[in-house]
Amino acid sequence: MLDAFDSIYPAEAKPLKEKCVELNRDNISGAGTCVREAIEAAVKLKATLPDGSSIDDPIFDAVSAPDKQDALSKAASDAKNTFPDRMIWGGGIYHPYK
Repeated sequence: MLDAFDSIYPAEAKPLKEKCVELNRDNISGAGTCVREAIEAAVKLKATLPDGSSIDDPIFDAVSAPDKQDALSKAASDAKNTFPDRMIWGGGIYHPYK
């Protein structure tokens, strides 16, 4: 999923992934959860903004598109189907992006 992030999101989104990996350096599953949760929060926040308004933040702009979130979710689902016996798909403790 973290590999798919690089092909789905623009370079402006990279600091999000880097920070999540740094915060969860001993827990790759936690890093993935950190990325997914931060993206979900950004997409939800963008949906609540009044029409025509925005948040002046390049990372937010880069990760708040629902279509990109859907593509990342599909990549994660495909990876789970490819490696069903691997227990790295989240559900544990992680350090969130702030």
